[in-house]
Amino acid sequence: MPFRPIFVLSGIGFNGNAQRTTRSRNGLGGIEPPVSENILVQFLGFQSKPLVREYTFSVRERATEPREYTLTISNKAFDARLVRYQDAPDICSHKLRRELAAAENHPEESHFRISDAELEEYRTAHSHKPSKYPYAPKREEEDS
Repeated sequence: MPFRPIFVLSGIGFNGNAQRTTRSRNGLGGIEPPVSENILVQFLGFQSKPLVREYTFSVRERATEPREYTLTISNKAFDARLVRYQDAPDICSHKLRRELAAAENHPEESHFRISDAELEEYRTAHSHKPSKYPYAPKREEEDS
């Protein structure tokens, strides 16, 4: 059997035949809507611009030429700490997959803006709750 590389982007894996191999949770804590079995989403990079950071993705299907999509997050969102730089590609990936699924892999637009509300949903879904120390010393009860 020939070696087939596995490509992984934000929790979704594709084998060498560009078939989906796993299901993932979306950035909002739920299961991703179904994306076509014959699609490959690839993060190409980002550009810092005066007002936004622009993230570029390529979407490939077997029988068609690759299509490029850009997603933007305002620089104000980074400055206000609504989003971390390392989370931005994942947030954009989730948004793009939702748009692809909603439009049967062919959205009319090729540019999407990530809203502050979407950033808040992502942050809420990925926030770490502080774990309580299970062996905390018990308070002494006062005798009255």
